[in-house]
Amino acid sequence: MPLTEVAHLRLLPPTSSISSFLPTIINHLSTASGKPFRLYHRTDSELELYLFGHWDDLAHHQRWIESETNKWLLREVRGKIEVVDMFHVDVEFDSLELGERVWVGQGGEGERWNNVVEKEGRVKWAGEKGEEGEWIEVKEIVGGVL
Repeated sequence: MPLTEVAHLRLLPPTSSISSFLPTIINHLSTASGKPFRLYHRTDSELELYLFGHWDDLAHHQRWIESETNKWLLREVRGKIEVVDMFHVDVEFDSLELGERVWVGQGGEGERWNNVVEKEGRVKWAGEKGEEGEWIEVKEIVGGVL
């Protein structure tokens, strides 16, 4: 079953060293996935990033998590990028319609509906307590470069 990875990330100051490393991250993720990962920043804050990617299935994603390349990337970004929120959706992201709601969580804490979209330059991220969330204007970071 296809798996979509969605993450809200925040660059931590100073950002100069990590900004130049973003293309490397996107390149490795895209290569491992076999499909392009896309990275966006808020139009009102280049520190707030949104990552969207695809894995063929859970086993494919697990192989990436256990890979030496992933472990190396995690060491490189430690203290430079904060994961604000991250989740996985059991659906191919390209099949979602603009504004479609996706269920996040397998039960228990963290379970919520999210309106997550990366189309037409907007992302909708549900609030911490399950409130509706707001539309956020975003711009793609082409090639991972701010």
